[in-house]
Formats: sequence, C-alpha cells, structure tokens
Amino acid sequence: MERYFKLQHWWLVVESQKRREADLKRLEEKIKKESKVASKKLKELRKQQFACKPDAIKAANKLLKKSRFHQLTEDPADFNKR
Repeated sequence: MERYFKLQHWWLVVESQKRREADLKRLEEKIKKESKVASKKLKELRKQQFACKPDAIKAANKLLKKSRFHQLTEDPADFNKR
C-alpha cells in the first residue's frame, strides 16, 4: 500500500500466459522489422568507399545507434574489400 497525495493506493500486477505470448510475438515482429532495415542500411554502407578505417567505424557506429536489437559483428574496415 502506498500513499500519493494523501490517498491510499493498492497496486495489483497480473500476468498471464496469453499476455506473455502476445508480448513475445510483438517483440519478434519488431526484431524482424528492424533486421530488414538494418540489412538494407548495411548493404548501402558496404557499397561506400571510406578513406580510412576511422571513417568506416564512424559510419558503422552511426548505423548501430539506431539499432536496439542488432549489433555489427564484422570489422567496418573490411567493407571496402567486398
């Protein structure tokens, strides 16, 4: 029991299997959508020519800032080698 503005409040948290499954499905859809976007952006990034490794790393980090569920596993310096 907690008090806010001199009023008593009771909190009840209810969890259900259906709610959990729906939340997981929504999360999977978000991950799949982000994966498509990230793949497209990475493909564009690989086409770019970078003057030096720090430029490639900077571009890769900019791409990753927007990603909540994915990370880059290859060295950005290898982008020009493809």
